[in-house]
Amino acid sequence: MRQLKSSSLLQGKSGPVDPETGLKFPWIYPALYSLTLAVLLFFSRFYRLTALSSWPRHDESLCGALAIRLMSRWDWTLRQLGFLVTPLSNWGMALFFQVLGPSLKSLWLYPALESSLAVGAGYLAARQFLNQRTSLVFAIFMAGSFWPAYAAKFALPLDAMLLMENLSFLALGVFLNHKGLAGRPALAALVGFLTGLVFYASLPCGLIAAVISFAMAARCLTAGGPRRGGYLSLGCYAGVLAAALAPLFLDILARGMGNYNTSALATHWDAQQARVAGAYLGSIFLSRPGAAGDYSPIGGAFLNPVLTLFFLAGLVKMWVSRKEPLFQGLGWCLLLALGPTFLTGSLEYFRTANAMPFALALGAIGADSIFEILAPPKRLWLCALIALSLAWDGYRLLVLYPGEWSVPNSNWAENYKSIRGWRAFGVLSYWEKNRGPGCYLGNLDTQTLDQSLAIATFPFNAAENGKYSLEDSGWVAVLTNLHYMPFLKTRFPECRIYSLDWEHKGRYGGDVLFVAPMSGPNRPVFLKWFALNQKLQESTDEIMDRYQSGPRNAILEELGRQEAYAQGDPFLESCLWEKIYTQLNYEVAWGEVPFTANRPALAYALREALQKGYPAAHLWNELGNILWTAGRTAEAKQAFENALRAPLNLTKAAEHLRQLQNAPRP
Repeated sequence: MRQLKSSSLLQGKSGPVDPETGLKFPWIYPALYSLTLAVLLFFSRFYRLTALSSWPRHDESLCGALAIRLMSRWDWTLRQLGFLVTPLSNWGMALFFQVLGPSLKSLWLYPALESSLAVGAGYLAARQFLNQRTSLVFAIFMAGSFWPAYAAKFALPLDAMLLMENLSFLALGVFLNHKGLAGRPALAALVGFLTGLVFYASLPCGLIAAVISFAMAARCLTAGGPRRGGYLSLGCYAGVLAAALAPLFLDILARGMGNYNTSALATHWDAQQARVAGAYLGSIFLSRPGAAGDYSPIGGAFLNPVLTLFFLAGLVKMWVSRKEPLFQGLGWCLLLALGPTFLTGSLEYFRTANAMPFALALGAIGADSIFEILAPPKRLWLCALIALSLAWDGYRLLVLYPGEWSVPNSNWAENYKSIRGWRAFGVLSYWEKNRGPGCYLGNLDTQTLDQSLAIATFPFNAAENGKYSLEDSGWVAVLTNLHYMPFLKTRFPECRIYSLDWEHKGRYGGDVLFVAPMSGPNRPVFLKWFALNQKLQESTDEIMDRYQSGPRNAILEELGRQEAYAQGDPFLESCLWEKIYTQLNYEVAWGEVPFTANRPALAYALREALQKGYPAAHLWNELGNILWTAGRTAEAKQAFENALRAPLNLTKAAEHLRQLQNAPRP
């Protein structure tokens, strides 16, 4: 640390007086900084919490659904949702839901609070290495700049990653700065524990553990040594780190990396991989790399031009002072944090998020360097430049962001936001307001990975929320295909059916929301629906947790075991067999099983749905397509004709029939 303390960057003292000129500058009063941070955190994290985006992405809804499951059935699975996420964030969200209850508000409040804690931990960590002025500028950048504020808008592990990253460097800084600390093994063990937890927040983020380990070894072996307990401290750090990581790496050895993680890795370096890396770096410094899909920034790059200027000034400072341990460590941290941009072959722009604290720290150092160069009367211009940067990013976050995502538009499809779920929630909120809580039976829906409506309706859904019983339910609701509408209207004359996405009907026709009062002679029917919905929860969990490619035998077997609960009810039979068909179809669509291998099972599932359930047009149309590919043209023709004779047909069966009849005979 002797070399670190020789840097002028570390010699600025707290207080309202500039140490070099003796002049007072109001912008460095701690009280003013605290007020600024509070205002920035409020508007960037909590202002219009549920209005800026209004509906979660599928990734967020899956994380929220997992947290809901953990509330009632806690488990210590270390890699969840098909190995997509490590568990720290979801464990925290589950505990948070225990206090406030799941809802859209709590879904987004959790990352906002987590991000605010990350800002505080980041400031304290920066104070271990930088002067107060630079540390406060860094905290302001963490609180008000677009990159971290944007990350806080998603209920994803991003903010847990940033929080653990900052906490680990806080503990490291305390260890490095304390005199004679090499003889204090307890704090060394704490550094090892927090560094290990970084891996549980994000595996790629764990790359920075190499820098922390090197700094610990350098401190313990040079300033400590055996007489001062340096070896003991280093042993405590390494032992606790190894113990913390052992369960995670044993899990990797036992279950592998998972299909998603394996497929995301770049197999070799070529021009395409160079373009991917360039797109990642461009998203940080240059401009928006396209539409807002895959979490790319809105209205520019993650760093606006002002912050990019500060970052470049920080790079210059780092190069000039490259022999100092502080800048060597910062450079390595930034390089390792950007490692995923060179190792992955696809674009998901938040893969660079673990570089955020180091990039903003360099920006704060660059701003401090400019401050030192400027004459005292001109230093206020630096404050104005920082204010411009914050205002710029505030406009992007509070104006441009909701303009693209707050209501359904073309961006929703690209960002995997459920238009049908958003519209259905508006309807069910109306029913809840007028009739009280009800039952939304989300497990009957074939689109299992869309859990957004289940989270939004949890506060008044007796099928999920243990606060209510079936006796409290005034209505029952199901999302289903619109081709079931004539049958449902005939069977339940008092029901209401709401169109959701007819303009996006595609090959299946589209979805509707069925809502009916849970009263009178239909109550026993809906109780049967409720029973099957609860039994299907296990298969829903298995679909969400799927992590390897190949046949979905376990999921299909679990779905098949529930047929006894569907027997005697045509609608339930159709729902169950269509769910089986959907899973078989996913095996083909995602390249897990060849179509020719699955074709008999696909045809069988559709026939069961048609014979035991409602003969809906979309099922006949799908069966016709499968039979056509098998060369069974007479049966395919009959299936298309059956679709045309259905009470409601919005499929392309007529076009398919015409193509079949005009096709040359073999």
